[in-house]
Amino acid sequence: MTTKKSTLQLNRLVVYYGIKKIYDEDFHAGVNIIRGEHSVGKSTILDMIFYVLGGEPKKDDWKYPADVCSNVLAEISVNKKTITLKRQINSEGGIPHIEIYDGNYDKAIKDVGDWSDYGSRRNNDKLSFSEIMFELFDWGQYKSSDYHNLTMHQIMRLIYLSQSSDSNRIFRKESTRSDNENTRLAIAEFLLGLDDLETHSYRQSLLKNEREYEISGTELRTYFEVLGNTADLTVEKINEAIEQKKVELDDINAKRSLLLDKNGTFDDLGENNISNERNMALEKSHKLTMKINTKNIELDSIKIELQDCILFGKSLNYRMKALNESKDTYQSLGKISFDYCPCCFTPISDSSKEDEAGCALCKASELTASLTEKYIETLNELQYQTRQNETIIRKLSENIEYLEGFIAELNIELQSTQNKLFDLSLTSNHRELAIAEIIEERTAKLLEISSLNEKIESASKVDNLIKRREYILQKIEACRNKITALEAKNAERRTYVYKILGDISTNILEMDSGNEEKFKSATSLSTEIDFAKDRWLLNERVNYSDSSNVVKKAALHLAFLLFSITDEYCRYPRFSIMDFECGDINEERSQNLQKIITSCLDGKVDYQLIMTTSKVAPSLNNDELGVGRFYGKNDYILKI
Repeated sequence: MTTKKSTLQLNRLVVYYGIKKIYDEDFHAGVNIIRGEHSVGKSTILDMIFYVLGGEPKKDDWKYPADVCSNVLAEISVNKKTITLKRQINSEGGIPHIEIYDGNYDKAIKDVGDWSDYGSRRNNDKLSFSEIMFELFDWGQYKSSDYHNLTMHQIMRLIYLSQSSDSNRIFRKESTRSDNENTRLAIAEFLLGLDDLETHSYRQSLLKNEREYEISGTELRTYFEVLGNTADLTVEKINEAIEQKKVELDDINAKRSLLLDKNGTFDDLGENNISNERNMALEKSHKLTMKINTKNIELDSIKIELQDCILFGKSLNYRMKALNESKDTYQSLGKISFDYCPCCFTPISDSSKEDEAGCALCKASELTASLTEKYIETLNELQYQTRQNETIIRKLSENIEYLEGFIAELNIELQSTQNKLFDLSLTSNHRELAIAEIIEERTAKLLEISSLNEKIESASKVDNLIKRREYILQKIEACRNKITALEAKNAERRTYVYKILGDISTNILEMDSGNEEKFKSATSLSTEIDFAKDRWLLNERVNYSDSSNVVKKAALHLAFLLFSITDEYCRYPRFSIMDFECGDINEERSQNLQKIITSCLDGKVDYQLIMTTSKVAPSLNNDELGVGRFYGKNDYILKI
């Protein structure tokens, strides 16, 4: 792990519209504040910085007039070495190359021949822009595969606090599948000096192997469906089965040769016996047909009975439902009195006693308790009938299943008898019948051998897949063991880093001027920074009010910068971009946050923070901290 600190500083930013400069400002070490009213283009300038440093914005991320500009150039210093970057603006979602000049901006624009062009992805002939930047930062090239590498775009996601990203997230938003837990964790661990991408490499390999194992399992199940019985899927077992079938075929061929040999002996009992066998087969076929018809009639009768029971069960369920509804209605409404008969509208005579309990319609004496008893009695009867009906349904279903199996067996026997009857009708003696049976048996055996031969290729693939899956499992286990070992190796530093970041950020929160009560005692609360899940839990909570989320996120990003300034193992390049201000944060709270940021950085050296504000604190509204002038209403930073 390197102990050399990484530094990045933006010295100058120039934006071109065609050949016209529409933005040209110098930046300085320390705090840089881009000041201006809402919607004058402050965030757009930060997006330009993100873009020229290797960021890859999507098509929808571009805003006017940046989307119609032609080029953006940046003079930067990486570990004190000054270079100039140039990138063509493509708002259609492409990823243009980045040109690098070894020298400052003034020399770069005069020298058109010494620029080097680098793509966003490596190829066999040339390094990528990210690889060149990693070399300049002295981060090295730890892995040889893009699958395991980080890019400057991913590095910038933790450096750039973007207003367009969710305020309760740590990283700049990403809308592609590359934004996964492994990638986010790798970015943080690499920049904070917890890993040199070795653990990330094993995590990515683990993910790749697990996906391959899952895909091979799906493919294996497909072959199982084709091959049938999994116990006979190996090539060795199929070859054994083929050899056994060939032995059986040789026996059949020997029988055939004996029958075809005219000089051979064969006990033929004559035409009468053939006729007798034909009659017996015909009679058996007739009996089987009659038996099948009888069983089918019995089966249909049981199915009708079963359907009746099912309908009766539905009726019982409906009656129980109605009974429950009736009970609920009575308990809700109580006793109902009628002045007129609901059927014929004849007046109903009054009861002899007004308080006498009874039916308001038929005047029958009926206590509430007896109604409850009748309800329970009726419910019990319905439940008993339901249980009995379910028992009958189960027995009928079992009978149907038995009869269907029995009829299927009878049909097989009938088909066999009819086949034999057909063979007997074509022969005049036993010798001819035996020859026909041998031919049929030989044909069936050849088909079995052919079917087994067709399965060999698939079985071979199954064997290879099984071996491959065993090998992948070994690789998965090796990756998991290596990850566990690497995490254990860095466990002490990880605990230290997370604690320091939590301490710094909660101390910052206690200086907030907002109404969030939890922030006032933040240092005493539990804190969990989870880069993989892209969240920071304070007091086991992720979300607070929108303005409090803004302060909370800014506090954590400021903690990254402060930690990088003092920690010798941290790769975070002591460079931060903050576009934290949103419409929900009031002027007093925003200005207080600005003061917190500048006071925390007071006296620190070799760092750069670029931030924007429309509510700049009066004490910070000066040329020493400011970049360019204060842009008033409708005074746009980028003017076409």
